[in-house]
Amino acid sequence: MKKVILSICLTVVFFSCKKSTDDTSAQPNSEQTIIDVAYATSSPQQKMDVYLPANRGSSTYPILMIHGGGWSGGDKADFTTDITTLKGLLGRDYAIFNINYRLANGT
Repeated sequence: MKKVILSICLTVVFFSCKKSTDDTSAQPNSEQTIIDVAYATSSPQQKMDVYLPANRGSSTYPILMIHGGGWSGGDKADFTTDITTLKGLLGRDYAIFNINYRLANGT
């Protein structure tokens, strides 16, 4: 479990960093959606969808969405339809990480 949390934290840091540039005419970060990013190698279920806001930087905060199911069922796809609504409610300062996890029954 510690490895999962560490992997998620490192991913948040990696994706929320902004490259510094001296060119003031550079375009701001565009909104990005990255689907099925593996955060561990021990199970094919350990993947997440990453929704990064436009103009992200040091004031961007992560939101971690974990589906319910008591470790025996459910899927990150259960939240997919709610992502657009959530992005609208939260505004531009939030990156959303919607994760799957290894289920207890091994499926």
